[in-house]
Amino acid sequence: MKLRSWHINFSLLVITLLLSNAIYSQKQQDSLTQYYKLSKADSLPIPIRLEYINSFLKGAYLSQKDSLIYNGLMWKTWLLGKDNRYDSAIIYTRQLYDLAIEKKDTLYMQKALLKFGIYHKRNNQLATSFKYYNENFKLSKITKDNPLCI
Repeated sequence: MKLRSWHINFSLLVITLLLSNAIYSQKQQDSLTQYYKLSKADSLPIPIRLEYINSFLKGAYLSQKDSLIYNGLMWKTWLLGKDNRYDSAIIYTRQLYDLAIEKKDTLYMQKALLKFGIYHKRNNQLATSFKYYNENFKLSKITKDNPLCI
């Protein structure tokens, strides 16, 4: 009888842990959604929006979901470019590009190459900008993808 009681208690503990983990996971997903929405709010100043996208990216990296990380990096680089912080935008574009290389994701490789070209052009580094635009063009010919819209 004691063994059965122990088994029932253990089963209840496992079910409770699984449910609490699922609830925590859902809350984490909800907060990521909220951070992302706030980072997109045009009514907020860019530095505040960058704080929200940073929080989003922390959660995205913890969740290890590539699609969230890609979206976060794409949006962070856009915000940095909008704030004329092209050197920082290039650094985060490098993270985007490295992730795309690691995952063998040619679409995001192309998007990153295009962003490299844009930010180097805005920094008046025209030869480097051309190099990235050209790499993007070559990759698009090979893959038959065309990410002209970022």
